[in-house]
Amino acid sequence: EAHSLKIEEIIFQGKSDYQDVIVFK
Repeated sequence: EAHSLKIEEIIFQGKSDYQDVIVFK
């Protein structure tokens, strides 16, 4: 379960970076 939690954390981080790119544009 800790492993899947880590993956979700990475996915969440990716979404945050993606949103930042949209806001920047």
